[in-house]
Amino acid sequence: MGKILIAEDLKFISVELKNILLSLGYDIFSIIEDDKSLLNIYNSDSVSNIDTIFLGLYLPLSKEFSTSVDLIKKLLSINSDIQIIVISSITDHQLVSKAVLSGAKGYIEKPLTVEKIKKVLK
Repeated sequence: MGKILIAEDLKFISVELKNILLSLGYDIFSIIEDDKSLLNIYNSDSVSNIDTIFLGLYLPLSKEFSTSVDLIKKLLSINSDIQIIVISSITDHQLVSKAVLSGAKGYIEKPLTVEKIKKVLK
């Protein structure tokens, strides 16, 4: 099983997701709370250690990106093999559709459960 990076601005969601993933046997590479931190890690040599990113759909973004879809496109342009899974408590079907069309491999609606995470990681 590969390493997972969690990019989520809500601390309690990050901790919940981390605990579920650890219970399933996954390694957590890092937990970050904004796009700049994500890109700093992603642009480093460490990117080869990351297999999956759980990305909060409404992660705080710098002026470089207008939506998380733009961030997904940037991440995939750096490493097209990465698996990006979008997470959100707000069901914005249009934005979720755009994220998936841009290359996200899945979507989980909060609240998070072991079953939802197992299903999206299959």
